[in-house]
Amino acid sequence: DPSRCTLRFDNRDGRFTPRNPLGAYYGTLGRNTPLRVQVDPGSGYVTRFTGYVSEWPPRWDRSGNDASVPVEANGILRRLSQGHAPLRSPLYRSIIGASPHAYWPLEDESSATSAASALSARAPMDVIGDVSFASSTAVAGSAALPSFASTGTLHGTMAKGNTTAWSVEFSGVIPDHPSSGIYVPVRWVTGGSVNEWHFLINSGQVWLNVYSAAGTQFAAVLAITPTTFDGAHNWVITAEQNGLNIDTQMYRDGVLVDTGSIATQALGDVHSLDLNPFSADFAVSVGHLAVYNDAAQTGHYEASTGYSGEISGTRITRLCGEEDISVTVTAGSLEAMGAQTTGALLDLLRECETAEQGVLYESGYGLAFTPRAARANTAIALALDFDLGRVGDAPEPTDDDQRLRNKFTVTRTGGS
Repeated sequence: DPSRCTLRFDNRDGRFTPRNPLGAYYGTLGRNTPLRVQVDPGSGYVTRFTGYVSEWPPRWDRSGNDASVPVEANGILRRLSQGHAPLRSPLYRSIIGASPHAYWPLEDESSATSAASALSARAPMDVIGDVSFASSTAVAGSAALPSFASTGTLHGTMAKGNTTAWSVEFSGVIPDHPSSGIYVPVRWVTGGSVNEWHFLINSGQVWLNVYSAAGTQFAAVLAITPTTFDGAHNWVITAEQNGLNIDTQMYRDGVLVDTGSIATQALGDVHSLDLNPFSADFAVSVGHLAVYNDAAQTGHYEASTGYSGEISGTRITRLCGEEDISVTVTAGSLEAMGAQTTGALLDLLRECETAEQGVLYESGYGLAFTPRAARANTAIALALDFDLGRVGDAPEPTDDDQRLRNKFTVTRTGGS
């Protein structure tokens, strides 16, 4: 539970009145001011409480001479439990943390009329034709993504970027083409002498074809990937000017699957991107379209899976790190978690606590977590001698039905 401390400050000089401009602490007292309480039992000061003061209510007696401020301070768990919005999806948080040049998550709700940009300085993607937002949940680390009908296209533009190196990333389900022919799920247009880049499906294979502004095909990067069409995948295409040539790489789920080179051509920055650009009737669902100003990206595959299989203590450490919360995790975590949902931070942390049968608690101004293995057979922390009167009352053990159950039902999130 959240820790709690109440105390009363002598405020006869007004220093603990937050809006007193003549107070000694004016401008430094506010909501969630850190507070530490120490006591000296005779052997030096010992910290007894650390937390945050949520309010500073000045009080006076009827004469106005006796002024005080009664405060209540609480540990960080109280703040984390108060009205926190659900965290964005793991894939969103991972990509936005990589500082993309442009990024459209495509996690918009079903009634959306455009695809919002995650970056305030970038315009949304325009909807052309029939795009069904929030219709696919195949990417475990994402909120629901759109799918496209025969007339559905999304078109996005961006500010000028890097002309010598870039990466394009996206995640989703791209099934094999149902018949012979070519299908292009993603296209982007760049400056330079290479003008169009087509990520396409051609008779059971994934290709990257590139063209000049006049439509002349320069080269192709081919990745024969039998597992490409077995569900959701994370894709990254990189390009970098290398002398007179352009080097390209293709990553699937964080693994380099092919490389190529476009001879004697000049690379340019990415100007625009299109999903389902040629309005084909194909059951594709794509999201988290991002452009980076470097060719060092390998993708965010683990985040696209919702970090499925992540050990409970590792997840607690990662989540607290993402939210800039100090945390100490005792070694011994064993339980693997499922895909991370989009719940509130404290709920996600409590899921780890429940799965591990550990204890999540406050430590200083942050948190700590002790897993089940570390709780078993721990050393004695405090020894009390009954014969010496250190225990006030005789022990009264209980043998009742408080923990007796006749039936258990166990369910897995998103499963049986």
